[in-house]
Amino acid sequence: MIRVLHIVEELSAAGIESFIMNNYRKINRNKVQFDFFVLRNENEYYENEIIDLGGIIYKNDIKKTNLFLKIREEGKALKSFLLEHNYQIVHLHYTTSMRASLMKVAKKAKVKIRIYHSHSGYVMGKNLLKRIIYKFEAIKLNHYATDFFACSQIAADWVFTKKTAKNNSRIIKNGININKFKYNLNYRNEKRIELGINDEILYVQVGRFTEQKNQLWTIKLIPNLIHFNENVHFIFLGDGPLKNKAELMVHELNIDKYVSFLGVRNDVYKYLSAADVYIMPSLYEGLPVAAIEAQCSGTKCIVSTNISDEVKVSNCIYMLSLDNEKSWIEQMKNVDIFDRSTAYYYVEKNGYNEDDISSMLEKFYIERVENDEKIW
Repeated sequence: MIRVLHIVEELSAAGIESFIMNNYRKINRNKVQFDFFVLRNENEYYENEIIDLGGIIYKNDIKKTNLFLKIREEGKALKSFLLEHNYQIVHLHYTTSMRASLMKVAKKAKVKIRIYHSHSGYVMGKNLLKRIIYKFEAIKLNHYATDFFACSQIAADWVFTKKTAKNNSRIIKNGININKFKYNLNYRNEKRIELGINDEILYVQVGRFTEQKNQLWTIKLIPNLIHFNENVHFIFLGDGPLKNKAELMVHELNIDKYVSFLGVRNDVYKYLSAADVYIMPSLYEGLPVAAIEAQCSGTKCIVSTNISDEVKVSNCIYMLSLDNEKSWIEQMKNVDIFDRSTAYYYVEKNGYNEDDISSMLEKFYIERVENDEKIW
């Protein structure tokens, strides 16, 4: 059996972790098993499931707040760990090139296959100095990583050097369970009854409450939408550091009866069938799996142009600039009629079936170890 060590910041209910877990559930765990080197020491959303699937979790208690010092301490911890544990593959997941030094540590520890996986596109608001550092770290990656994965081309371009992004990186799409997320009338009725929704237009936004996901921006739009139509309701799925601020904003705007905060849910797919409009005003993304899931359900999707247009795999998605709030309100006012029962076909046609992606990854891990050479 091959044991793959996934290096992650956390194991919360977020995009990177969901990608890993979607594949973990599907692979043949008699052939490939996942372990996790987690760069913090907290109780995590996926812990129990990982243990049930046979994985081992190694936590680190690194308290540094300065990123450079934190990464240095991570490197020391990883070095000690790899000298005590024999892994043929490390698979590191991150949103910038800043953890290139961890690939250096893995190389010195004689780990044969060292995968650096980019999960984000261009991060707005980063100053010039940081962008220069990212470029320098990207060059270092060419010396220390053996394989370069990205969730989209824009994510490859953001983290890797131009040459690597163009010639040596591999796009690994964030696959989904198509049968689970395709439109289901029973789910729609179940959740709308549960929410007390009749003929209201139901809007949903999914994601951690962070600056990146931009829920506060959405909330500011709600009073303007209510001005045109009071027969609406918004639900926010997820948790995070800005959730309390979002709840306070809703209260201050006196729109409590139009908004529900439902926390982290394991039945998001049911809410997507129940919803009429999916909102994603993110400041940046790699290629958000949540938007693929929403398209699979045939929900009308309105997403920001900060997201790669690679996310557009169906005709039910609209990409709008965050600079034009009026255009968002206009699109949110109208619920277009789609054939929701066939929407999943376009997602599958564009290569987002998680069965295919997990099989591809499983094959990669096995053949990469057996052949000791790059197979892509």
